Amino acid sequence: MKKRYYLSMLSAFPLIMVFNSIYFIFHKSFDIFLMMGLMHISLYGLLNFWGTYHLFKPIDKLFNNDGDIELAKQRVDRLNRLSTGWIFIIGTIFTTVSVLPLFIKPSVYGDIEVFAVEKMPMFLILSGIPATLFIFAIFPAFIIYFLINDFKMDLKSQMFARFGILYPAGKRQIGMMFLVIFIIIVFIPALLAILELAVTLELGDKYAQFSTLNPLESVMIDRLVVLFGVITSVIFLKRAFTKPIDSLLTEIDKVRAGDYS
Repeated sequence: MKKRYYLSMLSAFPLIMVFNSIYFIFHKSFDIFLMMGLMHISLYGLLNFWGTYHLFKPIDKLFNNDGDIELAKQRVDRLNRLSTGWIFIIGTIFTTVSVLPLFIKPSVYGDIEVFAVEKMPMFLILSGIPATLFIFAIFPAFIIYFLINDFKMDLKSQMFARFGILYPAGKRQIGMMFLVIFIIIVFIPALLAILELAVTLELGDKYAQFSTLNPLESVMIDRLVVLFGVITSVIFLKRAFTKPIDSLLTEIDKVRAGDYS
């Protein structure tokens, strides 16, 4: 179970690298790809590993017969929310670090005469921040939520089998879940696309100074991210609703076969 949790959390790293590779295909800038890659390794790899270790530590100690059962029980119950929050924090750090050079060392992004903050339209900066935050913080956290939620259902079964800990079924807020999914994979991307087009119309021919991508290519990247999100949410949403029923049917089959363990 520990290995599965680590792999689930660290899967944010290859996911982000896929996005980075998509940007590289369009930007064709190896320097930016390398710089972003190093940041991703540091944040989504190393820092994420450190956070994953501490998030799972109370549960791991219990499975090693050296932990507080009540603390571990609470950690399991909150694991998907804490894990999602941690990935969002990492993405927010990445967004902050990405924007800081504009204020400290604009030459990192190109011609200092173009990328100096005082010479850039402020609405261009303000439109770039939410787009970066969505792709590198909100969306990875969204994916991790479903991964860890799926993992947590199996972990609760293990907690019951080994320690007799029974979690209440609770209420499934299906409407709220669908609302969140709609906001993340439909509403926000549409809003970002409108924002991108508004910036393009405002800047006109000057847009090419700040990006090697044309507006259509910028929107296409967001569409690829959304497509991945739709596929992932459909798969794990289905599992979230059918897995408890499948588990119950499996146990019924065991009893019918004479296995009462």
